Amino acid sequence: MLRYANAAVVIIDRQYRILTINATARRLLGVRDIAYDQDFLHTVRGMPYQEMRRAIDTCFREHTTMNLPEVELDQLSEGSGRYVSFTIMLMQVEQGAPELAVITAMDVTDQVQIKKRLEAVQREHAELVSDLSAANKRFGAMNKELQDANEELQAANEELMLTQEELQATNEEFEATNEELQATNEELETNNEELQATNEELQTTNDELTARTSELQELAKQHRLDQLQLASVLERYPHYIMVLNADDLTIQSINPTYRQLLGTRDVNGLPMSEVFNGRQVDNLLKTLKTAARESATLNTGPIFASVDGDNPDSAQFVHTVVPISDASGSTVTRLFLYSEKAEES
Repeated sequence: MLRYANAAVVIIDRQYRILTINATARRLLGVRDIAYDQDFLHTVRGMPYQEMRRAIDTCFREHTTMNLPEVELDQLSEGSGRYVSFTIMLMQVEQGAPELAVITAMDVTDQVQIKKRLEAVQREHAELVSDLSAANKRFGAMNKELQDANEELQAANEELMLTQEELQATNEEFEATNEELQATNEELETNNEELQATNEELQTTNDELTARTSELQELAKQHRLDQLQLASVLERYPHYIMVLNADDLTIQSINPTYRQLLGTRDVNGLPMSEVFNGRQVDNLLKTLKTAARESATLNTGPIFASVDGDNPDSAQFVHTVVPISDASGSTVTRLFLYSEKAEES
């Protein structure tokens, strides 16, 4: 089960020795050859030794599940390394048997990088808001100074009116100055309105980023649930079952029953036309495309569409095609193909 599981799984004992590691964990953690009694803590390159050891010791000592959500591997690469989420839990074994722990790992590099980019955007937004606030304060002080100047000019105008005949020339100069100050005040008001509009745009951008973060978290949660459900169905279904990409009809995964039929051949990523053969392969492909297009479950009668390359007509299969839509329910992304052997009528 661990060898064909989609999740990365490692089983260790109390001395951190690797007892079992599946292919997914080897690829994710960069583990190649495993020798007897090999230490897990020293096998995975770039893993923080002390942090992982404390988590494993706590799991064994307190019999509790430990989670390390964002462990950075290859830390010497200055932030460009990979991030892996580890979950460590004890295995339920028979009384008196040695204690074992199951370590599951998941690559969360994309999520961490998105989180860091969002944090950088939020920091930039905070800096912009701070700069705008300081600018608004400066403009407020300038407006107050201009208002005080206007009041002083008004008082001067009242005094000048008493001596209008003698100081007519001086009064005209003050009026011109007042007009210039009024124009400056209008420009400052315009700038203040533009800054207010910019602040509102930044607030809208922040709201959009917050909504996007929530969407990404929900998609990640749904993706993990889909992976667990798919793995459970594939492992337990007694008949032949495979999962296809709805766009190009390539094989995404197959269950152990189908794998026994195919022997040692690795068909993941291959199109249906290269795996199935026989007289009625075109009918099977047409049924798959119709199910994806109409988002409807379809059944076929017994048809010759065999995976036996030596004798394409050696067996008939009855197929049931079930379309699986995305989270929005509007687009078919995968097809479940349930197959049962049937005798030719």
